[in-house]
Amino acid sequence: MIAKELTKAKPGAWGCVQTREMWSTDEQVHLRPGHDWLFEFRDGGEGSSCEKFFSLPQRRTGVVCKGTRFYNGDRALRVKRWLH
Repeated sequence: MIAKELTKAKPGAWGCVQTREMWSTDEQVHLRPGHDWLFEFRDGGEGSSCEKFFSLPQRRTGVVCKGTRFYNGDRALRVKRWLH
């Protein structure tokens, strides 16, 4: 399902995510039931918003890219702007 939906992640399209986990207790003030963030996709190259696809040699191997850890099969998406 995710692979099918990612084809819609094109520059200028809008998306929505719901906050599900926190990275620190300081972020708890930002969480509310049903709290969603709207965002506009940015150009990641070749008409897609996918900046990078991570194809790693081992299943549990992770790499850090721009401060976020990615695992095999993950994609880094470019966001132009977001609203919350």
